[in-house]
Amino acid sequence: MSDFSNYRDAVILAYKNVKADGKLAEELLSAKRTSIRSLCLRKYTEGLTPEDEKFFNSFFNPKSINRDLKTLIAGSDLDRFRPIENFINGSVKSPNEENTKLLAILIDFQDRPMSNWLAKNPQIADKEKTETPEDKTQYSSIKKPIMRSFSPLIGLAIIPIIGIWFIINHWKSKECMIWQEDRYVPCACADLPSGTPAITYDQQKVDNFRKILRTDTLKYKHIRQIWYSKVNNELEFFTGPGMHPVYTDRSLKIASKYILEKYILNNNPINSSIQNEINSNSNNE
Repeated sequence: MSDFSNYRDAVILAYKNVKADGKLAEELLSAKRTSIRSLCLRKYTEGLTPEDEKFFNSFFNPKSINRDLKTLIAGSDLDRFRPIENFINGSVKSPNEENTKLLAILIDFQDRPMSNWLAKNPQIADKEKTETPEDKTQYSSIKKPIMRSFSPLIGLAIIPIIGIWFIINHWKSKECMIWQEDRYVPCACADLPSGTPAITYDQQKVDNFRKILRTDTLKYKHIRQIWYSKVNNELEFFTGPGMHPVYTDRSLKIASKYILEKYILNNNPINSSIQNEINSNSNNE
């Protein structure tokens, strides 16, 4: 299988899991092209990652028309969404590459785009590249006689290798991390406090994912470069996308110019009344 085929299978599996968990967007449940277009428009309005916005531009504006992307999405031909509609209805089992990318955004697949997923699953890409057709031809004619002649020795050599492989993978499967105040901290799964859900260790999140405690340091350059979530009428800002580290059923949204101006940039950075404004406007969102 190609890298894309593996990625597509991962997206389809994620779609099925989200659907089984009852977390599928209402617009996808209706499986209508008008609803799918509405979901695309909602995703854009809520804020896209730079990679997602780049894809939306190529998907909804392939001719590079000088018009607002929101307007292009709202007026897009409904036939653009027929493949997704067919996939949801079950008449198509595997969407093509373009529609796989769109589906990944619509279900908020966390490891998108494909380059991110491959980086987190290097063993799949490496396995595809291990053997060429020429290698397989040579192995079929050479390896079998060697195995027949030296199988006891090879067996003895393989046993410790398998043991080492098992120990390493067993250890990795136990590696966890825990959220502490503003960051993820590595820990052994066995050391997790009672009742604390196990979070699989993610080196990228440990190194780069932070909660922004000093919102007065945010500037215009941070527009669409950070993410946020509203919890108990409080806006919390983070340095990366994904799910909220505490309220894990909530996905983080990208901070648009509107959000930063409304809650941060148009206020005095040290003004403690920011929270009062958030509370007074919470019913308008």
